[in-house]
Amino acid sequence: MGFLETSFISCVSTPIPADISPSHLPTAVAILQNYDNVAHLSENCTSSKRLPETASSSSKPPAPPSEQEQDADEQAAEPPPPPQTWEITEDLPFIPSWLWSGGTTYSALVHPTSSGCQVHIRASSLYTSTNTWKVVKGTPPEDDEGMMLEGTVTEGSEWYIQTRSEAVCNKAFVKYVTKGLARGTRGMHERFLERLREEIKRGEGGGG
Repeated sequence: MGFLETSFISCVSTPIPADISPSHLPTAVAILQNYDNVAHLSENCTSSKRLPETASSSSKPPAPPSEQEQDADEQAAEPPPPPQTWEITEDLPFIPSWLWSGGTTYSALVHPTSSGCQVHIRASSLYTSTNTWKVVKGTPPEDDEGMMLEGTVTEGSEWYIQTRSEAVCNKAFVKYVTKGLARGTRGMHERFLERLREEIKRGEGGGG
């Protein structure tokens, strides 16, 4: 990490409503395993393109699963797909125009897991991160050293959609990035739940 850089961790957990049956969790995981779905959960995403696979695409495997991920593993219907490489373009409305003009295009190396996906993002030299999207069981941790815990965790919820980001950012941007990331991830979780309900309805023959 360079002199002008700083690191931070953000974790957002949102309960999956109780009216969504555990039998539909494989559908939730399948949504997260395709990064095109995840990227377009962001209102700031303007384009996404999957790139041809290269020898380096699988050079950095995802971290070993935690106990919570292993719980979700039991709900997964199939093994995770192979790694994906994506090129994503996003607007950056949360960064003042005097500091950064326009959007950004970044590369994302995506490792689908049996509970979601792990994504390694590099946006030029100003921002890199490892983001873990997963469906987890039980109450997420209330605190973690160095963690900014956000979201709508509620007592009694059994399953959650959780996004944990470990990032390195230029110090000039970090204040805006951390605020924008937490707020944006909460919105992405809301749209994920909407998408999940649509997929469930379609699977039950209730949608076109």
